[in-house]
Amino acid sequence: MRKLLIGAGAAMALALAGAFAATIFAQQRAEREVAAAFEAIRAAGATATHGKVEFDLWSRTLRVADVVVQPAGTTPAGLKAARLVATGVGRPAPGRLSAQRIEIDDLALEATVAAPAGLAMSYRAPRIVVTDYAGPAGPVGRLDTSSMLALSRIAVAQLVATSAGTVTLPALTARFSPGKAANGMPVAPIDYAYAGIEIRGIGGGRVAGASIEKVAFTSPGANGTGAIAGELAGVAVVEVDAAAALATLSPEGAKDERAHTIYGEVTAGAYTASLGDGVRMRIEGMILKELGLVPAKVPLAEIVALVEHAPAPGTPPSRAATRAILETVARLYDGLTLGRLEMRGLAMTLPDGGFRLAALRLESLSGGRLAELALEGLEAETGQKQPVRVARFALQGLDLAGLMRASAQLDRIGAQPTPGDVAALVKLLDGVALEGLVAPYQKTDKLVEVDRVAVAWARYVGPTPTQLRLSARMTGPIDLTDAEPFSLLAATGFDRATVALDLGTDWSAETRAFTIAPAAIEIADLAAVRATVAVGNVASDLFSLDPVRVIQAAAGVEAGPVEISLRDMGGLELAIRQYAAARGLARDAALAELTGELNQSAEVLTQASPDLAPLFAAAARFLETPGGTLTVKATPNARVPLMELLGLAPDQALAALSRFTIEASVRRGP
Repeated sequence: MRKLLIGAGAAMALALAGAFAATIFAQQRAEREVAAAFEAIRAAGATATHGKVEFDLWSRTLRVADVVVQPAGTTPAGLKAARLVATGVGRPAPGRLSAQRIEIDDLALEATVAAPAGLAMSYRAPRIVVTDYAGPAGPVGRLDTSSMLALSRIAVAQLVATSAGTVTLPALTARFSPGKAANGMPVAPIDYAYAGIEIRGIGGGRVAGASIEKVAFTSPGANGTGAIAGELAGVAVVEVDAAAALATLSPEGAKDERAHTIYGEVTAGAYTASLGDGVRMRIEGMILKELGLVPAKVPLAEIVALVEHAPAPGTPPSRAATRAILETVARLYDGLTLGRLEMRGLAMTLPDGGFRLAALRLESLSGGRLAELALEGLEAETGQKQPVRVARFALQGLDLAGLMRASAQLDRIGAQPTPGDVAALVKLLDGVALEGLVAPYQKTDKLVEVDRVAVAWARYVGPTPTQLRLSARMTGPIDLTDAEPFSLLAATGFDRATVALDLGTDWSAETRAFTIAPAAIEIADLAAVRATVAVGNVASDLFSLDPVRVIQAAAGVEAGPVEISLRDMGGLELAIRQYAAARGLARDAALAELTGELNQSAEVLTQASPDLAPLFAAAARFLETPGGTLTVKATPNARVPLMELLGLAPDQALAALSRFTIEASVRRGP
């Protein structure tokens, strides 16, 4: 029994000694591993130090105190952490580290952008918690703050090589200090405070989602600009593709013509800001969908150069620098892709007024062109406190990249652009639409209402669009001082009139036909006129900006068929009654007198031009058909040069009608 007890005691002593030795060995190995990791950081071009290292073998918990990393480079930068604790540490593969949980306390990051102004940035995070981490044991590349582009590549590459379940930061503060202005005066810093940051599902170069409960910013202002402050709540990000960002940043990106979506969706809640001097702003919510890049089209080197050589705040760039900025921004637009950006519930309060906007939308940016930029639900006031409302205003097919290039080009040629330079600006836009405009008429309390105005153009020949469509409908006040036919309406008691316009043009290169259809105008309660006009043998030179070529092309244009319809909408009855009142006649007597005068004119004119007889006969029937429609058609009997017709003297015009077949008809209703 005694020997058994001695043996058991010896075994326990050996076990304790082994455990103690294993703990010591694990501690020593942990210290070597940490030293190797910091040596890898130093090998990447940074200085790196740390304090005490502790390792608990049984819980596989590693503790490292007083971490300091300072990347190489000419600009100040550094990272510090008071303590790093990793639980459930493992080595899944050479050069990689895993941990079930990592806690970082009192993280501080500082950097200065190498620019004349010297933009200094600093971040503070009291606590960071990472779960299910797996990633490189050291930097994946050289840390050099003298190259912002290279440092960005390393940061994104590090993220692509890392996986984690979650990253949470209960709080984060940041400060941006722009340095000094050109006059030597300091530029006010901006402080940001983030709360409730969480990043989820990091792996495979993607981030499943991220959220921020609140972001607040403040700045004391400088040089009398006043303090600013603001807050943004409820930021959420879904589907971030870091690998796509890395493809853009890498040197191989110059060959990648594919579009990569970086952010699947970003949403945010209410944003409020106080900008000083009584200016207030509020946005109820925002959403961004499918923001991406085409790596080959993004001018990264030029963007970095512009940032690094930017003038100090308050110093305007030179004209050459301005052109370089515009051309670089144009190339950036070429490389950006966007599904949709929408801001809802915008409100701006200004010292002398303000406005509200229900929504601002940007739809589908690709190849530098935005499908639509729309403002909806605008409410504002004039300087006289009169209301102005716009239901919707939209720019369609806006070429943002082309606009930047055109601005640079106009700046280059100076203050005297050619007609071609000006005409080229038309190509920057496909159309404009306005709906529901209500505004005061001049300085009265009467209102002008624009139901809609829509203009679109396409099919260019050189700088000139050959396809045009215009439609409009508006209502406004009228009185007796207005010209006909509005004075006619005013004389019968109307104080408002509604006018609608519709115009379309098109040209076919195959048939060389140019058509105006429709060409219509409608005045409510009076009449509507609608026409279709066609001309033939229209050469493309007619759309040139060279006047010599235009004149030569115009000589070959031939008149085509023309059809005009006049629909009575109450104007005929108003005209008859006004005629009757002016002459003291009864309504029917006035109609008979008007018909007689028309017939007398027909007898005189048809003697010289018998072809006009059907027209006058139809006109007489039209006078006797309230609410009817008069239609007149003129078709060339043979080739009729248009310029020859336009050059005829008034007394020759009737004779020229013999070269056309004229048809006229009247029907009831539209």
